[in-house]
Amino acid sequence: MAPGAHMTMGTGEIRAFSRCTLYDDVSSVMVDIDGDKIEVKINRETGPRVLNIGGRPGGPNDIAQIPVAPPSEFDKGCHNHKKWIDCTSTESKMLVLYAAKINKQRMGARPPASDPDKPSCVRGSLLRARAART
Repeated sequence: MAPGAHMTMGTGEIRAFSRCTLYDDVSSVMVDIDGDKIEVKINRETGPRVLNIGGRPGGPNDIAQIPVAPPSEFDKGCHNHKKWIDCTSTESKMLVLYAAKINKQRMGARPPASDPDKPSCVRGSLLRARAART
């Protein structure tokens, strides 16, 4: 058998993996999440983009990914995500939906306060917790 990804059909026939081409010529899609239309931008090489809190565009590493178990205990520090080009059509659709749900939550979230005198609610909670311990 040839090396590389393959799958066995019900007839016993072995076929080579062919990558999903569903999103090849698409730069963004609109996804319906609970009645809201959420835009998900898609990078052809890395996959669906995830926004930062407050709806700001994410950086180059803000992408939806599928975690993969490391091959051994010694490889835990390695890159353990399935590449977008290796995803099946079902995995690709799931990642776009996953990115849309994250983007919807992040668009509704308040961005962190830039003024140190006006801490965000998380920072304020931490300051109150520290004050209570002293």
